[in-house]
Amino acid sequence: MIIKINVKYEIKSYRKALQFASNQHITCFILRRHLMQIAM
Repeated sequence: MIIKINVKYEIKSYRKALQFASNQHITCFILRRHLMQIAM
């Protein structure tokens, strides 16, 4: 998912928080998948 950067500064900080949240989610997803592969 590519988020286009708008000129406004508020969106920048909002995007930073959103990116952090999505990074956490992706890390959790990768770890879960990795654990499932080990289980198999």
